[in-house]
Amino acid sequence: MTKIDFSIVLTSDKIKLIELATDYVNFPKYLPHQIKSVKIIEKTSDYTITEETLHFSSVISKSIIQQTKHYKPHDDILKSEVISGPIKGSIIEIEYDELENGTKVTANIQMKLGLKYKFLLPLIKKSYKTLIMGILYKMHSIAIRTDQK
Repeated sequence: MTKIDFSIVLTSDKIKLIELATDYVNFPKYLPHQIKSVKIIEKTSDYTITEETLHFSSVISKSIIQQTKHYKPHDDILKSEVISGPIKGSIIEIEYDELENGTKVTANIQMKLGLKYKFLLPLIKKSYKTLIMGILYKMHSIAIRTDQK
């Protein structure tokens, strides 16, 4: 298992960021070149399962389809478990801590990679961090725009 940990401080409101982060079907609008589609497969009061088509292009160009179970174990934490696809078993936990002038967002990713994809680990690790950072920055810019209205 590979771990990816990072945090960023954004000047946008924590509640707005969490609201945007749980609006899964709009993720392709944030990064249309990398996130081709997101469909809700199942939704309950406790969790949402989505199917995502992701496209990574760096040294090689590769699209993957995965299903992910999303839930909130705590008001300030969003957790996603990849339940199918090349990184099945990976867990993404994102915590939103309210600051005086914004929100500290901390991501903890435990990435598991199928055997046939192990050789791509450095690329996938970098691409996944870039993907999540891109989503967070895009949500931040949307949150700022809606706060100004």
